[in-house]
Formats: sequence, C-alpha cells, structure tokens
Amino acid sequence: MERELGGAATFVSIRATEDGVLGFLQEKLRKDTIPNMMSSTLEGEIMKSIPAISSETYVGARLGAKSSKFMAGILIKPRFLLASLHIEAILRGTTVGWRRKTLKSIKDGVGLGDVPGATLECIRAQDEEKENLAMVALAWICYSERPLQADELCHALAVEIGEPDFDPEDAPSIGTLLDCCQGLIAVDAEASTVRLIHYTVQEYLCTHPGLLRKPHSILAETCLIYLNSQQVKNLALPQSIPFLKYSARYWGTHMSKELSDYARTFALELLNKFENHISAVSLLEQVLHPDDIRDIATSPLFSGLHCASFFGIVELVTVLINAEGCVVDQQDCVGRTLLVWAARKGHIGVVKVLLERGGVDPNLPDKYDRAPLGWSAIEGHQGVVKLLLERENVDPNRPDRNNLTPLGWAAMDTRMWSNYYWKGEMLALIALMMIEHHSGMLPSMDMKEWSSYCWNGGMSTPIVWIGMI
Repeated sequence: MERELGGAATFVSIRATEDGVLGFLQEKLRKDTIPNMMSSTLEGEIMKSIPAISSETYVGARLGAKSSKFMAGILIKPRFLLASLHIEAILRGTTVGWRRKTLKSIKDGVGLGDVPGATLECIRAQDEEKENLAMVALAWICYSERPLQADELCHALAVEIGEPDFDPEDAPSIGTLLDCCQGLIAVDAEASTVRLIHYTVQEYLCTHPGLLRKPHSILAETCLIYLNSQQVKNLALPQSIPFLKYSARYWGTHMSKELSDYARTFALELLNKFENHISAVSLLEQVLHPDDIRDIATSPLFSGLHCASFFGIVELVTVLINAEGCVVDQQDCVGRTLLVWAARKGHIGVVKVLLERGGVDPNLPDKYDRAPLGWSAIEGHQGVVKLLLERENVDPNRPDRNNLTPLGWAAMDTRMWSNYYWKGEMLALIALMMIEHHSGMLPSMDMKEWSSYCWNGGMSTPIVWIGMI
C-alpha cells in the first residue's frame, strides 16, 4: 500500500452501511440457486433482520508508515463478513422451513449454524501453506491471553516451530491472513486488533479440539523461539519489535496450561540467561506497579528463577533451584524473592517446592516490608495462606511498611472488595483462618455465616481482634 500510494498511506476505516448490506443481500438473493425455496415473507424477514444483526460488521484498516506492510490488501476488497456468513448459511437450506429455522437461530443468538464448519472445510481445501497459516492464525486469535495487534499476529506467524530463529520477512500481510481464513477473522478498526468474526466461531473451535491440537503448547513454543531468536537478542533498550511484549508477558502462561518437551527446552535456554535478556525488562514493565518501574535499572534485576516462580511452572523451578550456585532467597530489583512472587501469584505448587528446600526464609520481605504471607493474604490465595500458616517458622503477626499484618490486610480488603462477592468471601475466609491460627478466638458462627457477615460489611469486629492479637 505504501508503495502504491507513494508513502501517503493514512488511517482509514471502512464500515458496512445498512444500505450497503441491503444491496449485498439483494444480490445474494437474486443469485439464489433454488429460488423456489424462498418465500416473499422469508425474504422480507431476511432483509429486515440480517442488516441489524450484522451492524457491527466491518473491515477496518489503520494504515500508517509503520504498519502498511502488515495491513496491505485490506482495502482491496471490502467484505460484509457477518452478513455474508449469515446469508450463505440460510441459502444452503434446501427447503423454506430449513431456511426459516436457520434465520431464527441466527436471530436468537444461537450462532452461525454450520457456517464455521463449512468455512473450515473451505480453509482445508486451500493449498497446504495457506491452510497451515489459517489454522495457526485461528489458534492465536482463539487462545491468546489478550487481543493481538495485527502486526503482533503477523510477527508471531513468521515463527516456524522447530527452527532456531525467525525471519521477519516471513511475516504475512494481514490481507493474506484475511484471505486464508475465508472470512472467519476481521480487523477491529478502532484498536487495530484481529478478532474472530463472531463469538460462536470461538465456541466451535474450542468444542472441536481436534481442529487446533495442543494450541497452548504451540503458542508457548512460538513465544520462546521468538525470545531466543538472534533478532531479539540483538535488541538494546529502548528498542522493540512487534511481538516482544506479548511473548515476554505470556509465554509462561501458555506453558503452564500445556507443557511440551520443546517448550521446556526453549524455556530453560531463555531462563539460564534471563537476567540480561530484554524480555526480563519487558515483563517487569508490564507487571510491576508504575511506581516500581524505575527500580528496574537496579541490580540484580530479575533472574530466570524469579521468572519461573512468577509464572508458577513447577517443572522449571525444580530444575533451576537444583542448579549449582542457586541462591533461593535472592531478591530482585523490587526486593522480591522467589517465594514472594509465587505466594503473591497464588502458585501453591511452587510455594511447596520452595518451602521444602532448605535455606528458604519464609519471612523475608520485599521493598514494602511485606512478606509472602502478607502478599498471599492481600491477593486472596487461601491455599497459599493455609500452607504458610502451617509452617512453624512463618511469622503471622509481621507488619509491613503500612503497619498492617496479613490479618489486617485480609480484613480491610474484605470490606474493600465487598461489591465482588467471590473476592470478598475469599478474603473473609482468609481472615477467619488467620484469627483461628492466631488465638483460637472464633466468632460464634460457622465459616459460611462468617464469610457472609464480613461480605455484608460487618468488619469492625476483626479490626478489634487485630489489636488484641
């Protein structure tokens, strides 16, 4: 596009107007191959319902100098994607009754009928390269932890599993992806993110696991190959490339859901040199509080063990913790140990591994003078709180920089989170657990009654108990 327009590409958006959709539907109905199976009443219902249902259908493009390579081709052939899928589903019916039922299911929000399945058959009928590209793209859009920008997705698809590196020139254009996916994906014009055209497409893909086999393993391996690539290794702050932020933030999330041998190997390669890797900075910039980001420049930064504990991957922690010279209580740039990260994130498996290993101080705090028990109480991780309270060497009364004990945080946060029942109830149960551990002074009510009492705002009593303990 940039070449065609002489570098004058700008941000544009194309939306399907109601008149445009009506004209499109009229043309599709005119070309109906079995017109005797279309009544005037049904045709009127189609012309009234489909434009309303498809009102959000559009193909959008945000074309600028930096993104034109990835967005080229979007404006060539505007499509009315949902309208097209809906009318094609209806016209596949061989009777008026069948067609009317299909329209009703679409109007009722049941979905696209058999459109996803039929479209996937079209995808599989393409040549092998296009089929593979489409299926991997669908896996990313369906299973990514957040919506992907168009250039992020294209860079991810430049990675080939089994290859030690990737070539940015292998990144397909977003126009190519739209063509290969046969209308099942679209580009959001406002956010420039790639999405499935309808929520029922995701439901279809997720309920047919054979279509996308071990998707989280594929996504984890892709992220790790990307991070281990020479292109990423050569980066120096503040440089970045499109897929760096996502891969740094979420490789461990995908790996924790499906662990493959390849991913384990790639992960250990990354973590063994993680402290000086640009992805460590990228991860911290995304997960730390804004006030803590300035501490990233301090040393030590963030080791591979810190990262494995953050993601809660027991297998990686077990391997790294037994390496020669491992310091299990090493603090990172914000003073957090492996145990603090695992406890704060609620990774009970990693917490167990760390506590069972000698030399771990379960009371070692971070820069906020907050120990693992305090963080697990604040975040509402009941299992981790219980596990820590069972340890004789854990101090349950240790106040942090705000002079609040773990019980104080649990009680205060129960009131704060009272509008979110699940969170308020969990914190109330944690407060009760701590009170029982501290002194055996239990209220004259059972666990369910106590959690309901706390959730409904009756928190003055626990605050008094804090002062007594």
